[in-house]
Amino acid sequence: LAEEFEKQNPVYVAGKSSYDLLRTMLPLLPCEELPVPSLRYDRTPDFWVGWVLAHYQMVTGCSYRSIFATATYDEIRSMYWPLHEAPRASSSPFSTRCAPSARGPLTSACCGRQPASPSRSWRR
Repeated sequence: LAEEFEKQNPVYVAGKSSYDLLRTMLPLLPCEELPVPSLRYDRTPDFWVGWVLAHYQMVTGCSYRSIFATATYDEIRSMYWPLHEAPRASSSPFSTRCAPSARGPLTSACCGRQPASPSRSWRR
């Protein structure tokens, strides 16, 4: 599923709820029953992490595997409180480490890939 998101496959990135995606992944998970969905109208730190990761992956072309090799989910989630209401340009937890002059581990060069072209990348 992560690879299909990386390719920006419209089957997975458009028109599916998180519950639909969870049903797709259920055979791969260590549980036998799908949790009952609940409606949430608020945005949570986990929602923000998903948005930031998807945005960063799409802009840089890095795989989720390479992103998580650099920063853990918990490290990214811990940045929610200072960054979740920041202007878009600075709302990524990677923005300071991804600037061309930065020498941190999270640069688009970390994965050696170019950003995917949304119009054709899912056909690879």
